[in-house]
Amino acid sequence: MSQIDEPLILKVLEPIWDSKTETASRLRGRIEKVLDTAKVKKQRTGENPARWRGNLEILLAKPREIKKAKNHAALPYADLPAFMTELRKRPAPAARALEWTILTAARTGETKNAKRGRPVMDRPRSEFVRIRVQRDQPQRPSRPLGSSLPWP
Repeated sequence: MSQIDEPLILKVLEPIWDSKTETASRLRGRIEKVLDTAKVKKQRTGENPARWRGNLEILLAKPREIKKAKNHAALPYADLPAFMTELRKRPAPAARALEWTILTAARTGETKNAKRGRPVMDRPRSEFVRIRVQRDQPQRPSRPLGSSLPWP
């Protein structure tokens, strides 16, 4: 662990930094965590050569400057009813998860980590605040599209 230095980190990251920026950025973060853990366990000393701030940010281009993120094309709103009809014909759990995500405007992570239980609209609003926090900013979830239920 103590032999891992900045030139070695760059040797790993530079070949993929421009072509697979997201992967390289995640890899850098994982290496940083491993080296931080090693430092806590007294397996290495000194600064972390994989640290971004004040270190690799000076040597590598910022990820957002290399390649703009491309969003998937959105389904035209007018096509949504036909899409939902087709989606409901599919018996797979993934189809139910996608339907849930669309109807509740949930984040995909919320849908993926959801557990079976009482319907969401029956839950107190305070539960949503605990569930849906991004950067310590509670966010009020949207009510399902087309829902006539009042929102507390």
